[in-house]
Amino acid sequence: MLFIGCAHQPAKNYRYKGLYYWGHEVNTFQPCGKRIEYWVSANFELQSRLQRFSESETSEPYQPVYVEIDGHLLNEPLVGFAEGYSGLLRVAKVVNQTAEVPKACLWP
Repeated sequence: MLFIGCAHQPAKNYRYKGLYYWGHEVNTFQPCGKRIEYWVSANFELQSRLQRFSESETSEPYQPVYVEIDGHLLNEPLVGFAEGYSGLLRVAKVVNQTAEVPKACLWP
């Protein structure tokens, strides 16, 4: 017997390096060297880790922290707070976090 159908293939994760922003109605990632921002989508554990780190390492909301994450872009409609951004970035793993933002990641 032969079965033909669509099998769900997990998305391939890529390493992203850039700035994570957290604050009231803001949960975004901006890749280094790019003028685009993605709304962050993550499971509860990873989202909490990113938020706690941002809150502990910054003195004000919306200050960036540098992160290296593994994840992939989602092909989903942008709704709610995500509507004003370039897309949704699904975080699969937080590889590195630091409050020191590399100069290469900042825009003049």
